[in-house]
Amino acid sequence: IAVCAAGSAGNTSMPTDSNGNLWQLANTRNESNNSRISLWFTTGPSTGPSHTFTLRGGAPALAVLAFSGVASGPDQQSDSLGHTPITSGVVKPSKSNELVISCASMSYGTNSYSSASPLTVLDQLASPKGGGWAVASAYQIQKAATPVNPNWNGTAMGAVVADTFYSTASPGTLALSSSNLPEGFRGTAY
Repeated sequence: IAVCAAGSAGNTSMPTDSNGNLWQLANTRNESNNSRISLWFTTGPSTGPSHTFTLRGGAPALAVLAFSGVASGPDQQSDSLGHTPITSGVVKPSKSNELVISCASMSYGTNSYSSASPLTVLDQLASPKGGGWAVASAYQIQKAATPVNPNWNGTAMGAVVADTFYSTASPGTLALSSSNLPEGFRGTAY
């Protein structure tokens, strides 16, 4: 499981979840408008049908991604900030069948992201009116180790990170796990 956590630059709290998984920080980046994006992960997680995730701090936002077949990570990483379009910088997996995850955040306002080419956007939550953080996640499962530079398009300045993760076998296969996720994990804001 991976969590893209957006919030203020001063918020360094790690996510917690209802199943007590141990989280590791893969990558983080602060943006000059006080926005922070962090990519947290856990391998071999405990999961369940009522699994919930929490991030503490002032108006944080998070996006949760679940994949099967991930052994460890991160292998390679990059990060950047700026006005959209924003690229995270090139990441080149060292082995075939690695998973590439990119996370993006934007600070206060009604901001959002529209794409992360060539990755597939999985989840995005626009900043609520009156303040808060926008967060988005994207992924790519690579058949061959190929350099990739996620290109995020959106409405304002932000910060992005990208990391690659090893599959359980080399080469192995990875798959997006979404069949048993609660509705809130499918991009629905509450």
